[in-house]
Amino acid sequence: MEKVKVGIIGCGFIARNHMRQYWHNAEDAEVIACAEPDEKRRQSFAQEFNIPNAVADESELLSLPELQAVDISSPPAMHATQILQALHAGKHVLTEKPFALDFENAKKAVAEAEKANLRLMVMQNSRWWPEYKEAKRMIEEGEIGVSLFVTNQIRHVWSAAEYRKKMERMLMFEVTIHYVDLLRFVLNSEPVEVYAVTGKNPAREDIGETHVTILLKFQNECQATVITPAHCMGVKINWGGETTIECTRGTIWLNRNESHTLSAYSPFYGGYMPEIRFDPFNDFEGSIRCFVQCVVNNTEPPTSGRDNLNTLKIILTAYQSVEEKRPITLG
Repeated sequence: MEKVKVGIIGCGFIARNHMRQYWHNAEDAEVIACAEPDEKRRQSFAQEFNIPNAVADESELLSLPELQAVDISSPPAMHATQILQALHAGKHVLTEKPFALDFENAKKAVAEAEKANLRLMVMQNSRWWPEYKEAKRMIEEGEIGVSLFVTNQIRHVWSAAEYRKKMERMLMFEVTIHYVDLLRFVLNSEPVEVYAVTGKNPAREDIGETHVTILLKFQNECQATVITPAHCMGVKINWGGETTIECTRGTIWLNRNESHTLSAYSPFYGGYMPEIRFDPFNDFEGSIRCFVQCVVNNTEPPTSGRDNLNTLKIILTAYQSVEEKRPITLG
């Protein structure tokens, strides 16, 4: 099979993660170009990963006739414009989250992709974490009953990139969005009400919020609390998020030991089940490989722009809740 020809827009930290964890050794795709205005960063990136075309502007990258798809790994404020540019140029798009900072531009991108029959996939790579996929299966197959109450917390020692320090809306767009999307996936339900509060660490330079608490009420009456502190001290980073899912027939615990683990209690298992420790998993590889296969097979990605409108709407409503200091019903 001929490899899908890909271009990367942005050559920073996230782009390097994408390259190292999948694109560089992909059997079914080939990165043939990168775009980055910073010349030193661009040339270093192209040399490190042996990319033949390194250009300053994404318009030049998009003009390459052999290019089929782009990976947008630039700062969030650029995503919506670059997505529309790529779609207008007839390219499939994999983009880092959030795929827009406002709902109108997000809807424009989705409409353009669907009109042109192009794939638009948002990088919600947390959905490929094996412990959460297993929890979803257990709930859907009735082994643990119906979900009632969920608590999720990610502990992180934030070392913010320069652009993050300048974002007025930062942590919910950069981190919390992953866990809100993950709960939509695991619970297979949509929130109907959102209440959020945020705060800032005065010792940090960040303009935007540095800690967040969101309360979500779902269609199935399940309640979920998502807590995201970005400046924990003296703790181990837990990107998987420590999550408890309390259900009508038992409880699921995820990542209590700061690794890919799942344990549960339910009469279905005869009481406590032994902890499952999953092999370390490359979530970037899972999501990027999915994108490539969707391009090849002309199928809709599970984290498509259309699907991710729901996640983005929750985050935007959470910011509205913070500003208005009240719970808000999702329309």
